[in-house]
Amino acid sequence: MRKYAFHITLIAVLSILWILFEIFKPTPVSWEPTLINTDKNPYGTYILFQQAASLFPGEKIIVSRKPVYEQLGDSTLNGYNYLLISHSVTITDPELKKMKAFASAGNHVLVVANTFNDSFIDSLGIKVTTQFDFASKSDTTYHFCNPAVEKRNFTVPSFAHAYFTVTDSTLLITGIIEDLQKRQVMVKIAIGEGSIMLCSIPLLFSNWFVLQHGMSEIPFKALSYLPASRPLVWDEYHKQGRNENTSPIRAILASKALSWAYFLSLFGIILVLIFETRRRRNMVPVVEPLKNTSLEFVKVVGILHFEQRNYSDIAHKKTAYFLERVRIHYHLPTINTDADFAISLSEKSGNSTAETEKLVNILNHIRYTKIVSAEELIELNKSIESFVIKTKLKI
Repeated sequence: MRKYAFHITLIAVLSILWILFEIFKPTPVSWEPTLINTDKNPYGTYILFQQAASLFPGEKIIVSRKPVYEQLGDSTLNGYNYLLISHSVTITDPELKKMKAFASAGNHVLVVANTFNDSFIDSLGIKVTTQFDFASKSDTTYHFCNPAVEKRNFTVPSFAHAYFTVTDSTLLITGIIEDLQKRQVMVKIAIGEGSIMLCSIPLLFSNWFVLQHGMSEIPFKALSYLPASRPLVWDEYHKQGRNENTSPIRAILASKALSWAYFLSLFGIILVLIFETRRRRNMVPVVEPLKNTSLEFVKVVGILHFEQRNYSDIAHKKTAYFLERVRIHYHLPTINTDADFAISLSEKSGNSTAETEKLVNILNHIRYTKIVSAEELIELNKSIESFVIKTKLKI
């Protein structure tokens, strides 16, 4: 383990350095046109939202995360301004009715987007024309229709250039901002005692444009068409959706009893997994070693023969077993155990000739005798044991 200590330390140090680098490295700038009021990237609307209080001094600024139908259906909203800035806006027919009713009651609505749904635009008596012309500077340079508001031109680059055309001459529609070709990009439509304003250049209200040198006042002057003495409802629903729990288990979490049951069940499952997935250590069974029962067998056989007093059988078996060992060990034929056999056995075993001949004579006597007495069996056993001890014959 010690020989790897340096490598382990090096890997640990490099890992810590990499983690610190990932934590403290600068966040890349996002150029996505989110237009979210909390987004500080170039195309967010954080600065405009934070400075909105200066345009409506002393008035409430309400951030709405509800659909237009729900928000404008609130009967308490009377004498309000409604601001919706998004990349794309889709207003349904029920929402449009609510919006018109809201404006007719003396409120003012400003909708800023690159694209609008056709039914919404048509019902307001105007037409939106979008063109893609990247070479013409006149398509991206704008000014206020009323020079008393601002005389300077300003440029807002965009991929698409949309402008409004009046299709219903019976409506009172006023141009607010137009391009160099007199095509209106921000208009005000009078409805009842209030108005609905449309603008097709949302990047005008982004952080990027507000920070442009000498142009920071332009978006605030565009918002000045909303009465300053009224509270402002800032719509974020079209960009961020509802401000509510979107979890699949929100119905469970909404109830205290169900949430307790849910988390207790999860806790119980985790406990089961922790304890049941551990490595189980089963008890090792005690295995009794095999007993050597050879001696017991010999004793049993000996007792059996002793009780039966069958000396002949014991002598014949002992003789046959001894001759088998001689045949295997000394490679001598044991069919004829005559004098020549005795001489050969004496020579190979190293035992004396006299003792060997005596042993062979006893073996021959036992082999050819049917009845063996106890004394003869004892003599046979002593002779065999003496031969085995002297010659170290393995029995």
